[in-house]
Amino acid sequence: MRKILTSICLSFIGLNVADAQSIYGSLPKLVGISSLQDQKKNTSLYQTQKTTPITKDFSKEEIEKIKKRPSSQQEKENLEKKELREAEELSLIEVSFWKRIASINFDNSTEYKIKQFGYEFFKGAPSIDFSAPVDKSYVLGPGDELFLYVIGAPPGINIDKITRLVVDRQGKVYVPGLGVFFVWGMSLGEAEKIISNSIGANIKLTVGNLRTFPVYVSGEVNRPGRVLVTGVNTVIDAIMMAGGIKKSGTLRDVLITRKTSKGLKKIHIDFYKLLLEGKPVDVKLRDGDVIFVGSIGKVAGIAGKVKRPAIYELKGNETIEDLIKLAGGLLPSSYRYKVVVQRYEDNKFLKVLEGSLDDKKFISQKVQDGDLVSIKTVVDIPENAVMVDGYTPYPGIYEYKKGMKLSEVLNKDFFYPDSNLKFGLVERRFPSTTLPKYLAFSPEGVLEGKEDLELKPQDKIVLFQFGNETGVDFNKVKDIFKVEGEIKYPGIYAYKKGMKISDLLKEDILTINTNLHYAEIDRRDPITLDIVKIEKFSPIDIIEGKKDFEIHKLDLIKFYPKYVYPPIKISGLVKKPFYLPYREGLKLSEALSSVEFLEDIKKLKVVIFRKRSEIVDSITSSTTLNPETVDFDNDALNTFKMEEKGELKETPIKGIEQRQEEKSNGSKKRQEKEEEVIATVPLYRLLLKADSEVDLTLKPGDRLIVQEIEPEEIVEKVVVSGYVKNPGIYKIGENTTLYDVLKAAGGFRKDAYPQGVIILRESVRKIQQQRIAKIVSLLKQQLEKEQAAIMQADLSSEEIKARQAAFEAKRKLLEEMQQSQVSGRIAGISIPYDLEKLKDSPYNILLEDGDQIFIPKKPGSVLVFGEVY
Repeated sequence: MRKILTSICLSFIGLNVADAQSIYGSLPKLVGISSLQDQKKNTSLYQTQKTTPITKDFSKEEIEKIKKRPSSQQEKENLEKKELREAEELSLIEVSFWKRIASINFDNSTEYKIKQFGYEFFKGAPSIDFSAPVDKSYVLGPGDELFLYVIGAPPGINIDKITRLVVDRQGKVYVPGLGVFFVWGMSLGEAEKIISNSIGANIKLTVGNLRTFPVYVSGEVNRPGRVLVTGVNTVIDAIMMAGGIKKSGTLRDVLITRKTSKGLKKIHIDFYKLLLEGKPVDVKLRDGDVIFVGSIGKVAGIAGKVKRPAIYELKGNETIEDLIKLAGGLLPSSYRYKVVVQRYEDNKFLKVLEGSLDDKKFISQKVQDGDLVSIKTVVDIPENAVMVDGYTPYPGIYEYKKGMKLSEVLNKDFFYPDSNLKFGLVERRFPSTTLPKYLAFSPEGVLEGKEDLELKPQDKIVLFQFGNETGVDFNKVKDIFKVEGEIKYPGIYAYKKGMKISDLLKEDILTINTNLHYAEIDRRDPITLDIVKIEKFSPIDIIEGKKDFEIHKLDLIKFYPKYVYPPIKISGLVKKPFYLPYREGLKLSEALSSVEFLEDIKKLKVVIFRKRSEIVDSITSSTTLNPETVDFDNDALNTFKMEEKGELKETPIKGIEQRQEEKSNGSKKRQEKEEEVIATVPLYRLLLKADSEVDLTLKPGDRLIVQEIEPEEIVEKVVVSGYVKNPGIYKIGENTTLYDVLKAAGGFRKDAYPQGVIILRESVRKIQQQRIAKIVSLLKQQLEKEQAAIMQADLSSEEIKARQAAFEAKRKLLEEMQQSQVSGRIAGISIPYDLEKLKDSPYNILLEDGDQIFIPKKPGSVLVFGEVY
């Protein structure tokens, strides 16, 4: 019973092994297992594969890769050696073209590695055939074996029917019983004719074993020197015997120099006629021929979708069209509308040209040395589909339906968090016979329903990552503009007609470090892309609606960080000390215009500190504030902003203040030496009176400290002069009146005339000046209207001249009015001689800083005017 069970088990095991062999017969090819015994060594693998088909564990692509993988170490080594040999065989010309092809965005650049055309043809070592048949044109020489046949039985000639002859060193053959004949240099037919005529019989000559003779191969061949050939060998045979032509040698002008009775003869050979057109190169070699292979001439490469991509040698006048013909023409999948030419310009730089094969002017231009012409494939999009490509998680082909719009294809799932929602591109090739079009759109606008675009069959929708311009050709895509610099969303934007900076510049795209006071727009020429104009603007003016600019196609809008220049530091008696970004031409009043002060402006002054080294006219490097290097004054800042890891953050400086106080006095003295006070300005003159004399232009890095005016620094004064007892300058306060000042001046002298008091005030002067300017402007407009009406009226020439003279007089009067100086006098003030009566009088006005009060002398005369003599 035990034996029976044992035999059953063995047969069951044998059956399983057989099944396994049948199931996994192809397994060694796929996973590299060489035998069933190797499978058994790995039990888990064996068991898994026994129950699971191999195609379930591997994709089709993985299986193909495994199939192509070398199955042994020897095969791997052979493959590596082959690749090494191929790399060693590359010429410098080929390496140069390969590197440039790698920079072109082909579908698979490894398929476009082009080599120099034609050089493989000359590899090999032809054997010499000494008994090769020759024709009557064969040229005889010393060493040739000849056979002479006598036809029939001519009388008087007693020679064998077949006679063997050998051309001796002197070029002669001896025919027994008939004589010696000189045949060196004659063709076989010529020798046969001479001998036949000499002996008077019909004979035939044939060549037996051929002689060998030397020719010399020099120049760009692998083994230059002397090679032995026969008369039937051609120039190609000799070059092959010399190891073939180097890739630095020419195929278009190989020279053979031959001695003839008339001197040296030169034969030029273009091997492209053989290689491309199939024309025979049947130049037979002769004794003493010299074959010279010169250096290669100009070359150009053509890669991509042509029948024979390669590097071709040029004769000098080939066009792009000729180069395509050399390459065998286009493939059906060639894309006609985008031919890229990489060209070296004056051995200095590489430039790129693009054109269409339908453009006769483009394809008829001459190819230059080193040109690389690249022809891409037609985008493989079915006629009833559109493609989504680029920076998207769902690229691919989508079914097209008539009337389909962009919004029906794109949704939020097609975009990454860092996708460019301001710019997308539709590449349109519809109809297929037309040049491609490039339509820019805003994905953000499509998603929000603000814009849409009707699609066409085979449209390609390209999406981009913010900041990535790869694939955007500014020579073709014109409906775009670019934003760069200190902004949240730098990159390419889709342009729409009528767009303005205000459409772009919303507060949500500004960073904490965006300079709100300075930005630029580079206007570009749409053809040359050169900058033709630079517009400067203040982003804060745009945001506040004070100004605006229209955006143009291809504009480059540049935003800058706050600290392009060292900022202005404002501290002291202000609610919130801060750093103010500097901009060119910044005035003191502008810097303090938004400051909230802790005291009444009339009691404050601003002290301006400036570094002694601030003589530099312009500073181009941005300054990053560092709490360890900034010295704070006693009125220290509560907070300051510093850059850390590219972000600005608020940092309390109390601890820094304490460290500053703990520093040695040497650092304070050093700062005092590095800085100096350039001005002290009362705020009431600067901000209330708008005194332009004290409105200084600031420099980068200036420190402004707001302090309280000391009592002895109060500068609100009035000047009292004329017939008062104590003329002079008097300080005033907020409630100082005319009575107070005149009382302080001691009252009037006996001959004073207070009723004629003159009071001059700066604020009144400015108002008078503004009103005169307004009146002059209105009068000028009225004068121009009157003049225009007169010119249209039907008047004689004399009347017109008279009117013109009157207008000219009025114009001069207006000019004099415009140039006239106003005094700022306050009229209508009447002061009684008894000063005490002024105290409660309406003429007792409040005085302002800078008022000038003049009390004149009692007049000694009377002015009489009117209807009197």
